[in-house]
Amino acid sequence: SSDHPIGASERRPSMEHCCGHPPGPSNDGSLAYRLEDYLLSASCLMELNAFAQRHAYKFEDVGPCSPRHDHPHDWYDIFQEYENMMRKRTDEFLHREGVTAEQAVEECFRKRNEGNSQFQYFEYLAAAVDYVRFHALMLDFKEGRRNLAQWWTCLQLQED
Repeated sequence: SSDHPIGASERRPSMEHCCGHPPGPSNDGSLAYRLEDYLLSASCLMELNAFAQRHAYKFEDVGPCSPRHDHPHDWYDIFQEYENMMRKRTDEFLHREGVTAEQAVEECFRKRNEGNSQFQYFEYLAAAVDYVRFHALMLDFKEGRRNLAQWWTCLQLQED
């Protein structure tokens, strides 16, 4: 069972939305496109938003210029919760595609590095396989660089 209604592959976010992302890529039939489309479902965006609202405020910048120099174990526990949430959300998709999460993320980075900067939503899956990316994602939510509070605006069709 999929989260997508019929015609979901035709959905693309509009230029003006609050998700912190440009509109999604055009359909080139690639794994990267299919993953972007899969992650751009209402239920996925709502779940990501709820998770960020529950946890992002707990994270702090870490490093030589920051007051905090370590990553508390609680943050890793939250990462594992996120990893499990994303695994449950994407297992069916990844199984259907015959790839691992790491392979799908690698393909998306490859597509983006080829010049298609519109591949953005896969970063939510990338954060589930890499703690450093997850920490950065939580800081983006905390600082307002990412915002899915109005997740429905990410579902609007792009004007041609």
